[in-house]
Amino acid sequence: MFNLDETGIRNAEELLGIRQGLFPRGFIYGPGELEFPDLLDHYEQVQVPRGFLYIDGTRLNLRQASAADTTLVILGRMTSLLANNPDNHAEHLLRSFLVSEDELHEALDWCGGRYVILIFQGESLRVYHDFLATRSVYFHHTEGLVSSHGKLLALFADKLTPQTGIHAGAHGYRWWDTSEYVEVSSLLSNHYLYSGAKGVSVHRYWPRGENRHLGRDL
Repeated sequence: MFNLDETGIRNAEELLGIRQGLFPRGFIYGPGELEFPDLLDHYEQVQVPRGFLYIDGTRLNLRQASAADTTLVILGRMTSLLANNPDNHAEHLLRSFLVSEDELHEALDWCGGRYVILIFQGESLRVYHDFLATRSVYFHHTEGLVSSHGKLLALFADKLTPQTGIHAGAHGYRWWDTSEYVEVSSLLSNHYLYSGAKGVSVHRYWPRGENRHLGRDL
């Protein structure tokens, strides 16, 4: 639900003043209908199998592919040594995912760029970003919201609690996978987000081998 008081932005005039540079190349996904403010009219809705996805349509590339009950969406710029034509990246990754999750992870080894991948399958959602996490991803622990920017997510969350103490970090909010809100986390690099009937969870997908240095006495 749109609540200006939860964003840290003082008033509508301030939001209007920075609007053109607000949440560039961003996105937000919600499992239910979002009350989208007119102040973000440079964002546009994208049809997805369930829920609502809004993106900065003027500056964010989008590709998607669907098969059976699965839809894969790429937001941002991606290169791949396995698919020379950028228009084929979504189709290639979808085919890999439908073989197995491990096959998708192998295909991602050949990908580079600054991107986010959303995979809708039945009632579940998986979210990946590039290996270096140059495209940030934030997610709400209970409301199913996923976004490129913590403050963009805050526009639609029902209630958020600001971080305090050590978790606030040296610059006011960041500490590992935290955000400036207690109820919101950022997705670590080399990890993906899974959202399903039992809630959300985060899983490491690279490197896939066991850490041979575990247990070593330094």
